Amino acid sequence: PARGAPSDTRSAASAPDGLDAYRRARELAELGQWSEAEQWLGRAIEQSPLLGEAHYLHALLLLEAGYGDVALTAARRCTYASPSYVAGHLLLAQLYRRDGDPRRAANALNYARTLLERCAPDEAIPDTGGATARQLLTWMETDHNTPVVQQQTGKSVAMQVKAGLR
Repeated sequence: PARGAPSDTRSAASAPDGLDAYRRARELAELGQWSEAEQWLGRAIEQSPLLGEAHYLHALLLLEAGYGDVALTAARRCTYASPSYVAGHLLLAQLYRRDGDPRRAANALNYARTLLERCAPDEAIPDTGGATARQLLTWMETDHNTPVVQQQTGKSVAMQVKAGLR
């Protein structure tokens, strides 16, 4: 299939672990079909509540729709479901900072830093727009006031869903 075109037309109901539903949601989000993506994410999370990537994408979609408080809850679920998912901790830090909670933002950044320090410097970190562990650590040391989503892609959260989640 063409780049950005749906690659799997199977029903997510047949996927016991929710991964197919998540993949479909991601494809739809990349195409800008937010409502449909949200529906598939609901299926993915119902089938696989500990799929951190699904909670992360859910948080991004909620943030784009203007539901920051609910996005914060989804980001928390992401880090609970997948404690080693760096992008989830970075998003959580952004949301805490946005809500005026610098202590929790710092805690989330520190946890992400610990995870990144365990990675190879040139390892690309999933869902950060292709950023490497070294790039993210440098960003954390120099410009942690700029949201990492915008820092890494130069685009809005919506564009992060479309361009950065690769």
